[in-house]
Amino acid sequence: MDTEGSQSSLSSSTQDSPHDPCKMFIGGLSWQTTQEGLKEYFCKFGEVKECMVMRDPVTKRSRGFGFVTYVDQTGVDNVLAQNRHELDSKT
Repeated sequence: MDTEGSQSSLSSSTQDSPHDPCKMFIGGLSWQTTQEGLKEYFCKFGEVKECMVMRDPVTKRSRGFGFVTYVDQTGVDNVLAQNRHELDSKT
């Protein structure tokens, strides 16, 4: 049994965990919301490491959701502390 190879693959999958506590799903976005607009809105809650609006691969039109990843958990906590968010006239 080669334990060395399984340990290295285990550590790399831990780093790219889909359960990142600093990554937030953002649903209900306006089709007009851009990646820049999303980042501009959410950066007031903390330092944004990554931001993306998901788009249809064929039409390139927004799919109405995206993801924001903060540098640390404080950004997520600040977003959740606010009851209501409005971006591009969508709550």
